[in-house]
Amino acid sequence: MTEKKFSLWNKVKGWLPGVLISILAIYLVFNLANFNDLGSAFTKIKPIFILSGITMTVLFCLTRA
Repeated sequence: MTEKKFSLWNKVKGWLPGVLISILAIYLVFNLANFNDLGSAFTKIKPIFILSGITMTVLFCLTRA
């Protein structure tokens, strides 16, 4: 029984730093980002760039499969 708890704690120690860093990063993004500027930047993106990004993503996924 103690072996299972020890094994679980080892797993938690493995992913806990990543979770804490992710929480910190999300907190900083939401506090430092100016979402009005972000919205105006998204309106300036040309559709061809979005289409090419989607196409390349699909091609990469197909070649990995």
